[in-house]
Amino acid sequence: MGVSTHMSRSIMARFWATLTVALLPLLLLAIGVQTVLLRDRTRAFQSEVTLSILDKSRELRANLNDTSRIRSSLQDLVAGKRTCEDIQATLETYSADIGTIGYYGPDGQSRCSGKPLEQSVVSQIIGSQSEISSENTDIVLVQPLADGFVVAKAGVPSAEDLGVSDYALATETWQPTLVSGTRFDPPDFPERLLTEPGQSEIYRVPDGSVLQIPDDSGTYVLMTRLDRDYAEKSLWSYILQASVVPLTLVLVAAGTSAYLINRLVIADITKLRADMLEFQRFRKVPEADLSGSIATETSRMRQKFARLAATLVQEEEIAQARLDHAEDLQREVFHRVSNNFQIVQSIARIIAREGGDPTAMKKMETQIALLSAVHHSLHHIEDSEMRSLNAALPSLVTNLEFTGLVPRSGVALSHVNFSLPVAQTYSLLHAIAEWVVDLVGQGASEIEIVLGIGQLKITSDVQITSEQNIYRRLAAAFAAEMNGTVERTENGIVMQFQV
Repeated sequence: MGVSTHMSRSIMARFWATLTVALLPLLLLAIGVQTVLLRDRTRAFQSEVTLSILDKSRELRANLNDTSRIRSSLQDLVAGKRTCEDIQATLETYSADIGTIGYYGPDGQSRCSGKPLEQSVVSQIIGSQSEISSENTDIVLVQPLADGFVVAKAGVPSAEDLGVSDYALATETWQPTLVSGTRFDPPDFPERLLTEPGQSEIYRVPDGSVLQIPDDSGTYVLMTRLDRDYAEKSLWSYILQASVVPLTLVLVAAGTSAYLINRLVIADITKLRADMLEFQRFRKVPEADLSGSIATETSRMRQKFARLAATLVQEEEIAQARLDHAEDLQREVFHRVSNNFQIVQSIARIIAREGGDPTAMKKMETQIALLSAVHHSLHHIEDSEMRSLNAALPSLVTNLEFTGLVPRSGVALSHVNFSLPVAQTYSLLHAIAEWVVDLVGQGASEIEIVLGIGQLKITSDVQITSEQNIYRRLAAAFAAEMNGTVERTENGIVMQFQV
């Protein structure tokens, strides 16, 4: 399961990397196009509502423009630049719907032309702190001077006529004054007033937006409250809004693709990996033909693996048969060697009984028993496997004790786990057996064998007086073959060799 999970993760990682590289440019392009469309749509709505209000407020803006010019003329009169006759001639040239306009003193009396102001208007002017005030369907525009007022009173359309809920007028020095509608609160005021003719701006306020348009003179600013939010958003807001649809489509497409890849590709490969693991554990050959339910490429992989698995199983069966035959042969050789040792021992006993040299026959019988003990220590009687050096050495001591060549419990053994080739193992065991039997023959009752990696040490409780030629030759041959040395001590030997 760990292998298939890693494989699935690797394939999915490659899929996501490929999908990202393929779709990222298209996704960015789609978001960019969608951002431009959203911003253009906002500007189109702005243009539509602005043009509508400009058309409906044409008369109002003309009145404001003419009023501004008249106020400028009257201010010139006050400054002594023009006469009343010039001002009167100028007033007759304006076509604005202006009910009352003139230069008045604090008592409301005209100082140039026109009738005196009504007392209600004078009271309103004196009590007002604004240049603009509303009176029913009229507006009063006031320009305070040192010794009087320049006043213009003109009719204005209603908010319904402009198609808005509220609208107000403002100047650079005074806050907006509600002209028609129900409310125009301080939060609705713009941060700055537009003063350049031809400009317009829509800004966001609670529950809608506000459009401000200056008149042609740049003196007055018309502000209308819109029920919808027509203000342009920040670029990031458009990007976030534009990303919703493309990202949703990409996620849906990616999720669908991932599901299909997992269902049509990864599931087939996972099944093949499971069949491989089952073959590895139980040698079960998978089905070769599942082309009706898996992809063509995976089917070909499965067919090739099925053929390879069948071939491997067949070759293993052949190899196992050959191994069984070889084991039978090795087991037969082992038994025949053991039988030959017994036959030679029997012949030696017969010769000794019929008048042969008893000493020589005894020596030959002992030597044969020693070789038989070495042989049995290396082989299992019940099977054909050969023992390692670690297992063969204790078995050698047991066999020597069983044949009576060494006293029981007379040999102490200490060894570490390591192995040698078969031929060197046999030579070392033979040399140890010869040396131990020789020490027993010299009267030793306690013998210690210490076998380490690259070192053999044998000591006894007697002082060595002689040494057999056969052991000396075996030890010298083994040491030469293993690039080692042999040194005899007073009560034993020390052998060094390379492993």
